[in-house]
Amino acid sequence: DGVETENEIRRNFGVKVRASNSLLNVDTTPSVFWVTNPDNVLEGNAAAASQHYGFWYSPVEHPEGPSYDPSICPRYANIL
Repeated sequence: DGVETENEIRRNFGVKVRASNSLLNVDTTPSVFWVTNPDNVLEGNAAAASQHYGFWYSPVEHPEGPSYDPSICPRYANIL
């Protein structure tokens, strides 16, 4: 959605993420870690053997879906 902030995502290992043709369009090129708001801490994480991407930063202009809020703008948040 893009409203997630101030989370600490540390010391995770993601492996063997594969594409799916049955869900959203973005699921055809998946990533192990998909980040939509850079106002979070990612530290010491590793991604291996993903079919497409290990880390994907896709900051949205405003949160999408049920969390939509035009006053929040993740695209211009600082990357920590």
